[in-house]
Amino acid sequence: MNESETVAIIRRAAYSVGGNFRRYKYRVCDPINGGNSMLGLSDFKPVEGKVIAIEEDVVVIQEGRKAVFVAFDLNNLDQVPSVGDKVKVTPYQRRRFDGKRLSDPVEEKHENGFVSKLYHLGEQASKIPGITADASQYLQDMAEQLANLPADSRRRITQVLIDAGAWKKPVQIFDVTEDADTHLLPKLVFHIEQENQKGTLSVTLDRAADAYVVALEEDGKESVIREDCYFDDLGPVINELIVHNDDWLKDRVEIIKKAAKKKAS
Repeated sequence: MNESETVAIIRRAAYSVGGNFRRYKYRVCDPINGGNSMLGLSDFKPVEGKVIAIEEDVVVIQEGRKAVFVAFDLNNLDQVPSVGDKVKVTPYQRRRFDGKRLSDPVEEKHENGFVSKLYHLGEQASKIPGITADASQYLQDMAEQLANLPADSRRRITQVLIDAGAWKKPVQIFDVTEDADTHLLPKLVFHIEQENQKGTLSVTLDRAADAYVVALEEDGKESVIREDCYFDDLGPVINELIVHNDDWLKDRVEIIKKAAKKKAS
């Protein structure tokens, strides 16, 4: 989205609705870059309101009766509303392995029944649960790379796996042991469950080659194995195996109430 052109469209739309406000606020929901803040990339929150303008592939929504206007890329909406429709638009949001949004607080229940909430401001990584402090250094390094290496412009590798259904079942963890008679450890196995694809994706460290082996096991299909993957190959290789389109990035549009039809004169 061209921000300067989009801001000009918002300005025209804001003043076209009238209202008694002297100032207004606006946001541009860029599907590629997300929201940038001092703390890094942030995800846009859902927006509910009325569509007040559609111009040059930009959809402008006024939030309730407030002087707040939000612009979306028309080409990134999963369905196109009409001017006057009341809608709720939910942009893409990164998630953790518990299925909750990355920006949601982490809840911890205590013995006395008290529940505490911990907010991680600016959190960017979706860490793999179950990696303990006494895990091998190999496993800790692997988990750190998967959680922090980029997979695309918005997501880390673990976030791609989560979007493919890895949050629905626990991650299987196989660490190096003293009596291990194989150089193919540690190994992490992720559940994959999405449209037209169900199975597991595993990432194994080949300690002899100092490289990774990525394997996709799908129900009823031959295994797909990629060997000799170095750490900077992981993102592209995993994307190739489980990302089939850009639907994950779409802004989800729920039409709450259609605009009233104009009476024929």
